[in-house]
Amino acid sequence: MKIAKYLKRVVLAFLVIIAPFVLYLFFATITSLITLGEYKDRGAYTVYISSGLIHTEFVFDTAHSPYEWRSFLPTELVTGKNVGGRFLSIGWGDKRFYYELLDWDDLTFDLAFSSVFTPSESAVHAEYSNQLNPDLKYYKLKVDVDDYMKLVNFIQGSFELDAGKPVKIDNFSYFNQDAFFWGKGHYHLFNTCNMWTVRGLKEINARRPLWSPFKWGVEMSL
Repeated sequence: MKIAKYLKRVVLAFLVIIAPFVLYLFFATITSLITLGEYKDRGAYTVYISSGLIHTEFVFDTAHSPYEWRSFLPTELVTGKNVGGRFLSIGWGDKRFYYELLDWDDLTFDLAFSSVFTPSESAVHAEYSNQLNPDLKYYKLKVDVDDYMKLVNFIQGSFELDAGKPVKIDNFSYFNQDAFFWGKGHYHLFNTCNMWTVRGLKEINARRPLWSPFKWGVEMSL
């Protein structure tokens, strides 16, 4: 009798906890392998998708751009200094993840659970640099001016704005050449940083996975 009760609890735990997780991974894998859109390789402007530890970002070459990025994100707002910086990286994600997960060793159960299973505050990370980071992977898009401006509008719409300007969170940064701003929307299991990138790619009908919460889904489509 006790064994039957124990088995019943195991089955119930599987149905409630493990099975949904397995289904999520299965669904995410299948939809990551299904690609939509077209290759963007004939436009006059280059846009990069960078891929790092866990997430992806858009990277713009401000020296060759139909839009003046510094009118929206001045270098002094991002870096605290009126300096140069040819490349501008912009990504959206979970604020707590950004602040606490600097390395896989920093991942805790509490951080993973709260970020994935409870809708959390979002942040936009922006960084100016003079060259592409050699520690990251980059995927190149060649877009026309219409597609470029669609990406600009998409990214601007990811920021919380005050009088049309991004709202900086505080003075926290990784490299003294980047900053965090309040983002729109909430991060959760079905709205991850990589899904934000996918939505940006969808805006210009670029190659992208049907749905992918993971960076490898974005990488494979590109």
